[in-house]
Amino acid sequence: MDLTSLEPVASDAVHEVEPAVMGGVEYPEALKIECSTYDEVTMEYTLGKRYSALSGWVGIQDDASNSYATANIKFTDEKERVLARVSGPYGAPKKISNLDVRSVMRIRIHCRLSDSRKFSSQHHVTLAGMQLKSLS
Repeated sequence: MDLTSLEPVASDAVHEVEPAVMGGVEYPEALKIECSTYDEVTMEYTLGKRYSALSGWVGIQDDASNSYATANIKFTDEKERVLARVSGPYGAPKKISNLDVRSVMRIRIHCRLSDSRKFSSQHHVTLAGMQLKSLS
């Protein structure tokens, strides 16, 4: 199941699901989260301990205006335990492979940008191909 098929139960982020291209790869449905260098935004999804793993890609889409940006994503559970931290710079999205979510009731996605020039900026961070593996 694709994470984009779930509705967030909480969010302080402007977000949308639409096609995206990262690292030259086209994704028909990707979660685009509007993030900035000056504030962290969070989205939360109910997993209900029904999945074993989450896999996908994190980065900045190829048509972004700022090639100095890096997407910084932190995944936590409902108790704020850190499940993973991933940084995907422009042009080089990072793979998330089999993130263990077996005991996760709710997953939180924390998003913040960094800019190697130390400028303030705001862009869409893209999570693509985010597949949830059901418990067997």
